[in-house]
Amino acid sequence: MKVITKEKPIKLYILADRPIDKRFWKYWIFELLDEMKINFVVLQLTFVHDFLKDQKVTPPIRKNEIQVLQFSKENLVIEYLDHNVDKKSLVFFYTWAAPNLFMNLFSYVDRNYENYYYLMHGLGDNTNDHPIISNVFEKIWVWYKKIRFAFGMKRRFRGPKYWLDSTRMRIKAQYPYLGPLGFRTKLIVTGNHFLERFLYSKQFQSQIKKTEERKSALWLDQNLPNVDQFGYRIELDAKKYYKGLSLIFNHLKSIGYDVYLTVHPDTSEHDKNVLEIKLLKNSAKILNIPSEIASIEVDLILTHDSTASYFGVLANKPIVNLMYEHLFDELMNQSIKGLSRELNSPLIHFDENQFDPLDFDKVTINLKSYQKFKNQYILGNQNTPPYVYMKTLIRKEIESVW
Repeated sequence: MKVITKEKPIKLYILADRPIDKRFWKYWIFELLDEMKINFVVLQLTFVHDFLKDQKVTPPIRKNEIQVLQFSKENLVIEYLDHNVDKKSLVFFYTWAAPNLFMNLFSYVDRNYENYYYLMHGLGDNTNDHPIISNVFEKIWVWYKKIRFAFGMKRRFRGPKYWLDSTRMRIKAQYPYLGPLGFRTKLIVTGNHFLERFLYSKQFQSQIKKTEERKSALWLDQNLPNVDQFGYRIELDAKKYYKGLSLIFNHLKSIGYDVYLTVHPDTSEHDKNVLEIKLLKNSAKILNIPSEIASIEVDLILTHDSTASYFGVLANKPIVNLMYEHLFDELMNQSIKGLSRELNSPLIHFDENQFDPLDFDKVTINLKSYQKFKNQYILGNQNTPPYVYMKTLIRKEIESVW
């Protein structure tokens, strides 16, 4: 990509209610630093989520080109924008929460900035973000609220120039409450990173040995005993939990499967060693490769509700969903049941002593359910990889105002 240079760098402003950590700095928009002479000012909205108040900011590597500011109150952000930011600047909302949680700020930006954009709402990837509504009258009421809010937004706001969201289900997750719509807003479904990572992974060699005598099964571990993310914890007994999983793994090995495991990306090296030495006890082999590479090679995938299982959907692999009897987390339990329902895949319950019987050799996929799931949770309307498409679009927007 040719680097565009100007005498003075242009400033891009990002309004974010997310933790500013290593994952944040990997977002595609910061790759523009290598292609254009620009600076970023990140305005973190710490008042939107309680957990942000205690989160430490991971400094960016390129400190001379990125400035981070934190705001504990909504009016302070508005004052900063009003006194310090040129009205011709490009402003981006990169948020988890819908705009109704910072409506005054959203309204101010809508009134004063011609070039503002909405990037990737944070909900919608999991099935528990989309509860099933069986009552007909309740469905009608939800549709009424969707229509009312859509017209209300368009009547009240110009809206961002672009609303770039990855999937249809992420867009759906915002309603019937609020979405950043306006008569000028171009809503684009880009597709999410799962497809891009899946296609990219095909060039790598797998660590899974294939033989005619034995099949392979992959457990997508979610590091549940150590989850402590953004104020969210899951309480369970690690020894009993992995003892129950090992019952299933050992059964699979006895009927002709080699059992493998990929760890969650947030798993520390210490937790990985504990898992391998003290908890698994040779019931499964940990692979040092990403889940998308492993998913391509195996014959069967086991998961709770891990979004890494979407690689298995893309590879058309049979999936079995597992429900731990001592997992008392209602949101996760709903998500496990929802994923099983959406994929039409088997759901088995287990504890440290037993698990529901299942003929694993006869688990197949429902092609219709898989394709519907891909269209709703993974694919977009663009043939270009999503990050490439979005970066190209925003690059053109920057060039148009420079």
